[in-house]
Amino acid sequence: MKIFENSKEFFINHKTLFTHLTIPLLTLATIIIILTQPFDLDSLLQNLASDFIIIVITVWYVDWAIKSSEERKWEDAEQYISKEFGSFSHGYITFIVEHLNLSDDVYPPSIASKSPKELQQEIIENVSNLETSKLIQILKSFDKKQWEQLANGITKKSDEALSLLSNYSSRLDSKEMTALLEFREALSMLLASYSIFSPILGRPQKAFNRAKDEAAIEYAAIQTIRTGLDISESITQAINVISTFRFEAQESRKDYLEEANKYWHEYW
Repeated sequence: MKIFENSKEFFINHKTLFTHLTIPLLTLATIIIILTQPFDLDSLLQNLASDFIIIVITVWYVDWAIKSSEERKWEDAEQYISKEFGSFSHGYITFIVEHLNLSDDVYPPSIASKSPKELQQEIIENVSNLETSKLIQILKSFDKKQWEQLANGITKKSDEALSLLSNYSSRLDSKEMTALLEFREALSMLLASYSIFSPILGRPQKAFNRAKDEAAIEYAAIQTIRTGLDISESITQAINVISTFRFEAQESRKDYLEEANKYWHEYW
């Protein structure tokens, strides 16, 4: 079963080679053999088998050679693209952490002895372990201005995701494209629900008339809970983008510390 699944996936990933090159060339070879040689089934099958092997080796080798050349040519660019998407996703996480005052829960207490990679891993682990109930309680205390700032920040990130898609879509594979689209979908869900209930979010309890505004109070509570769930999901999708693009925080340039010290003394 595993072999069948792998074969099916292999065919799907290389469908164009089969349908546009291998099969047409094999069909052409069959026609030529039939037209140029006396019909003999054994001879026909032998010729087809040898032609098939030659066609497959030639087509697939050329395809591999072209792809390998393209990968080498784009290797440096791919690293920069990875940094773009990784930085974008980290930026979203940072925005959520800062806006919801979660720094103490996410950022390690001591970073001096940690490498950028270790720091990144610890931050991702901490933010992925945030409890949704805590997010909801924080959102419950938001005033109208804080809700608006949250929505504005998420809108900017959603627009940034769209811009990245427009700029780099031709260089993304299906897995990378899916990861980014799922992240943007999570952001869109956040914004869609907020846009409906924004008039009642962030209003102090005393501003409601308990008798007249009971439905509004319940809707505000439901939306606050839903936003907490949506933020949790968006964090998961942001981490997935970082993982999919294999982004890792890098050490600074080797001579950066020396240069910084020089400018530090000049500064003072």
